[in-house]
Amino acid sequence: MSRRGPKLNFSDDSSGDETEFGMENMNTEERKHLFTEGSRKCRPLTRNEKFCLVGGLIAVVVVVLLFVLIGAFSLSRGSSAAEPWKDVRLPKSLRPLNYVLNLQVNMETFAVSGNVIIATEVVDSTQYVILHAKDMDIGSHSVKKDDENLNVKSYFFYPENDFYVMELSSQVGDGTLEVELSFNYTLRDDLVGFYKSSYMFSEDTRYLATTQFEPTDARRAFPCFDEPAMKANFTTSIEHACEYTATSNMPISDETKCENNLKTTNFRPSVKMSTYLVAFVVSEFAYKNGTTKTGVEVKVWANPAVIGKTDYALEVAITVLEYYDRYFNVPYPLPKQDLFAIPDFAAGAMENWGLITYRETTLLYEEGKDPATSKQRVAVVIAHELAHQWFGNLVTMAWWDGLWLNEGFASYVEYIGTNESNPDFAMADQFFTDAVLSAFSADGLNESHPIIQVVNDPNEINSLFDSISYDKGASLIRMLKDFLGEEHFLQGLTYYLNRYKFGNAETVDLWNALQETAPQSEVTISALMDTWTKQMGYPVLTVTRDGGGGEITVKQERFFQVGNNSDPAPSPYNYVWKIPFTYFTDKTEVTSMVITKPETRVTLPTGVAWYKANANQMGFYRVNYDDNNWNSIKGILLSSSFSKLSDSDRAGLMQDAFALSSAGLLDTEFALDLSKYLVSEEAYVPWVAAIEWLGTFGSRLSLTRVYGDYKCYVDGLLQPRVDALPFNRTDLDHLDVLLRSLVLRHSGAAEVDAIGRQLFLEWKNNNQTFDPNLKDFVYSRGIALGTTGDWDFMWELYMNSSDPYEKRLFMKALSFSNQPWILARYLEYSITKVRLQDTLSVISYISNNVIGRYLAWNFFRDNYDFLYEKFGGGSFSFARIIRGLTSAFSTELELKEVKDFFSEKPEAGSGTRAYLQTLEVIRGNIDWLNANLNLIEEWLSNN
Repeated sequence: MSRRGPKLNFSDDSSGDETEFGMENMNTEERKHLFTEGSRKCRPLTRNEKFCLVGGLIAVVVVVLLFVLIGAFSLSRGSSAAEPWKDVRLPKSLRPLNYVLNLQVNMETFAVSGNVIIATEVVDSTQYVILHAKDMDIGSHSVKKDDENLNVKSYFFYPENDFYVMELSSQVGDGTLEVELSFNYTLRDDLVGFYKSSYMFSEDTRYLATTQFEPTDARRAFPCFDEPAMKANFTTSIEHACEYTATSNMPISDETKCENNLKTTNFRPSVKMSTYLVAFVVSEFAYKNGTTKTGVEVKVWANPAVIGKTDYALEVAITVLEYYDRYFNVPYPLPKQDLFAIPDFAAGAMENWGLITYRETTLLYEEGKDPATSKQRVAVVIAHELAHQWFGNLVTMAWWDGLWLNEGFASYVEYIGTNESNPDFAMADQFFTDAVLSAFSADGLNESHPIIQVVNDPNEINSLFDSISYDKGASLIRMLKDFLGEEHFLQGLTYYLNRYKFGNAETVDLWNALQETAPQSEVTISALMDTWTKQMGYPVLTVTRDGGGGEITVKQERFFQVGNNSDPAPSPYNYVWKIPFTYFTDKTEVTSMVITKPETRVTLPTGVAWYKANANQMGFYRVNYDDNNWNSIKGILLSSSFSKLSDSDRAGLMQDAFALSSAGLLDTEFALDLSKYLVSEEAYVPWVAAIEWLGTFGSRLSLTRVYGDYKCYVDGLLQPRVDALPFNRTDLDHLDVLLRSLVLRHSGAAEVDAIGRQLFLEWKNNNQTFDPNLKDFVYSRGIALGTTGDWDFMWELYMNSSDPYEKRLFMKALSFSNQPWILARYLEYSITKVRLQDTLSVISYISNNVIGRYLAWNFFRDNYDFLYEKFGGGSFSFARIIRGLTSAFSTELELKEVKDFFSEKPEAGSGTRAYLQTLEVIRGNIDWLNANLNLIEEWLSNN
């Protein structure tokens, strides 16, 4: 017996098989009782008949839908199985075990030829060998199993996914395949893959070959399984001209003798690692070296013309490498560590295992010649990249959606490593203004993204290299460390690194490892942190007290920095976070708890006059208060005892007040009232936090009638610091040096202009030196107040300088000209005479000059196709330039221009999200001006 629904006949043909509702068993007379003739109505159906009819219809619909869904699923599965190269991810049927890579590099013609043999394990039977290869010619290929050649019956490139596909004549099962391919291409000039870089030495142009593979560009250098989980061992050899030196991830095992001006450098087999960490450099560079206490050889390589600027980097690298061994309690696993200063480099640095590459300005520093900002920057970037040798290299994310496991950790640990090498930098204090504020800005928009986000193609992957992965990731790690305590946190990290070393991990693996050593808590680490990593944004906590009562109410909601958004993106947690909440009062020390609900009540001690939430700004959230508490805080800041609040707490209060006012959650007049206390502020960190928002307000007001009065107000706040930190003072500590540079750059006082111009002319005309920490200010102010001749003078210095940091300062200062035609010419130079790595920086610098704002925007539009070709598909700098160019736009016309332009450019590559964020920011600027322009004008007239 079978169970099936009734047969339904929808045909008008009376000759059809009548089987409706049991009629097949009725005679003619019985049927007459059911139906009348002509227009007479059918008799009503019984209740059971109605039930059967409805049930039958539902059953049929369900069956049809099931067949459709199953058919569609089977079709898609069959298509994917039949054509696996159409999936953007590599098939799981093969897993690489080791590579033998041989390269021949001609530094005269820039031709590269090579051969790679990849031993691969067959995980699942397959008829296809699919790997990545892009922008190269494949000369030959073969596939062997058990030393026997397998027949490759077809082969082809599938460029949509960067695949090279070899179809075998039959399926292969368990065992090992040996895949061999020969290939050739030309060294690139766009700073990705295996590319060439140039520099000047002894008045000659010299070249080197170097690599940049992260995230998806190893495939441009050799055929490979170019996904982070496809780890393998690499044995590399490079043939090159004898005057060059070849370097790779591992130490040299041997070199052949020089014959016909060619030799081959062979390297020891690598540890198991991902393709994006493979690296090689062929150069004529010089180096300085040293050794850690555990015997790791450290070398810092550079253009011989600037080798004297590598001593500091060598000292920092050795100190930090030794410290990380102790800090992680896991030894550095390689016998050497090279650091290369590359003249042409897109990013700041790249953590290739055992061979880190840097932009010159992030590795080279000379005491007494370069400013303190450069010294700090070099130390921070070295500490960041060395942290990656553990987080990212030793343990690698399983896929790019876990990028933050690499970048967030390195961005947090860099502060710890830098503090070890330079304790006077007070890096713990600077974390809030450097990392947290950057993340706040990026994540306060509706067009943000969760830390963990599904990504597949290279454009999507590149878009993750942003402040969310780096700075928000670091901020969350810092918050978690504060929640767990230092000892438990470090025990968990050591467990995690040992558990997954030489392998891959996902975010949940980190949470589980930290849970192993965590103290007892009402909430698990995974439950706590998932609310921060799997939904975008961050909360604002509104902490209120009714009258002088003993309870406060803590209410959380998502913060939008440009006003409330009525249509937020969906969230798996409905924008409710599990928050490590801290506070202190005038009567108590810091109290900690976890808030898990949208609204929570907290009991205060008796007699509390005021309270401050988010102690030392360790939490990743903003805080608003009731009017009484805000006024109490204002009273403290405007009193002589404001230092009872820490530098970080004062910085946080300034940040929150201005951000809340920008979002419409606090009166703008109150935020400005609070800023009056800055005339007495002496610390660097609160000033950085305040100037960020004072500058944002100034940018929005820059083309309005009130800007002059607003600038006078800001100059008045800055003047006491200008007076206390004069140009000729030499006894300043590191943070005071940074503070002096900060206030001078932002001051528009006439006496500041006069001194800046005077120092510039003495330097230009008489070669008079001055404190290197004033270079940025003097160069920029000299050009801003100078002549065409001054600009041309500095341009020549820029073109001829071999000092990377000096060159960078010249490049920035040139954007301060007050002549539109000079800025227009400089924009043209950005794509004709400036290094490609600096093109977007020049455009960005000019856009920050109010005179150059629209020049830069128009230039970007006119040259979009060129810029997209060079940067849009693979450079995360492209997103930054889109945001930077338009961040000050504040009119409906400007908003329309941006919309219209990008509507004609549907492919924005790695800048797609940046474009959407730009629209949000411009709309916020417009709304803010409409709401605040008259209020600010009135406030300024009364203050």
